[in-house]
Amino acid sequence: MHSPENTAHFFDWLATPIEGLIKIIESDFAVFSPDQLYLCQDQVPNYVRDRITGTCFHHQFPLYDSNVPANFLLHYESFSSKFRYLAERFREYATRKSVTFVRSKIAEADAFRLEEIYFDRFPNSDARFLYLLDSGDAFTTRHGHARVLNVPGSVGDPVVWANMLLEEGLISEPFRHGTAEILGHTDGGYNLDITNRFTEEQMLAAVDANRDSFRFPLELAQYYRARRIWDKAEEMALIALSRSPDNPDCIFALTLIRWNSKRITAAEAARAMMELAAIQEPEGLFRQASAALLEAGRVDEAVAYSEKSILATPLSADAYVHRATCLMQKKQPQLAEFAMAAAVSLCSNQPFYYHLYAKILSDLGRVDEAIATERKAIALGAGFVSQVNLAALLRRTGDYEESLGLYQHSLPNAGVHAAAIERCISELTAELKAGGRGT
Repeated sequence: MHSPENTAHFFDWLATPIEGLIKIIESDFAVFSPDQLYLCQDQVPNYVRDRITGTCFHHQFPLYDSNVPANFLLHYESFSSKFRYLAERFREYATRKSVTFVRSKIAEADAFRLEEIYFDRFPNSDARFLYLLDSGDAFTTRHGHARVLNVPGSVGDPVVWANMLLEEGLISEPFRHGTAEILGHTDGGYNLDITNRFTEEQMLAAVDANRDSFRFPLELAQYYRARRIWDKAEEMALIALSRSPDNPDCIFALTLIRWNSKRITAAEAARAMMELAAIQEPEGLFRQASAALLEAGRVDEAVAYSEKSILATPLSADAYVHRATCLMQKKQPQLAEFAMAAAVSLCSNQPFYYHLYAKILSDLGRVDEAIATERKAIALGAGFVSQVNLAALLRRTGDYEESLGLYQHSLPNAGVHAAAIERCISELTAELKAGGRGT
């Protein structure tokens, strides 16, 4: 974020214990063999660990259904190629550049060992070491020093980092690169959260610190949009656009904000996004254009853009859910069922997905499957809407007793639908008294 260059390095985004770091340097990066990698499932998302160095890879393998798949070694070739390339970059920096290596959470004795191993491998390196401690006493080594810097969380406070880096003389000015610029738009599939990494106050500091960059006000506009703070969202999107006129990402963000806040119509939003699509495709453009077209009643065009969306983002469950919604509007439940099958395979923990899937299966006449699918939605925490839909499905199959129980259970949450639920309860009660016991 603060460096003049936006360059990937070998140890970026790795969880590397000190012993592993030393082994990697000692072996001249001859590490991470496929037979030494294994899947750790002690947390969600799960991750891959190297047996020899103890290095943990939380971000290097793509996620499928919110986890690294068991067959993660299918991605080993690209993984290995990347680290070979980054190892060569490390050697280049170590031998040809003046470089400062930053290490957090390290004991003084380990710092001395690390420097000894490093200069054994790179004896002519122009390198120094900066060690960051959460607490305790600072220390000095032959090639560096330690200082206390409490940076809680995965990335800490960027303002605190900026002040420290300025004091150390490692940067001349802070806040050079925004989050999306660093991570790229697609890294959400690697357990790297592109949005909501920083607080409002931290992003305001970034907006003020770098008055040339459009990325910080754009990120803050997206932060406000997610929280439906429309005036501030529009203000930041306009600032971003003023810093980068005609920028497609800024125009897209401003269009979304104005459409979501009802300041422009769906038809106006669709027209603006379709014009953008002819120039460049900001992340999520096709799906949002499809949603605007659907709201504007242009169903055929909405379906066409929903297909563009899944082709552009084939691992996005939301894209498939939206496509299913469009296809249902077009009265094509069979194609909608294909889209929802893909959605739940990519994300199996969203109750709304299963509810929508159950509705589609019901429209296809596959009632037993619809019942089983709606039960999954309820097991995942779905509430009133799923309970009522399951009750209706069970009633269709003649299972009046369970249907009645579900209607009775849902009644306290029925709100404006209370009269309709009470009518169903009365009808089912009458059926049961008349001997319709069901299955």
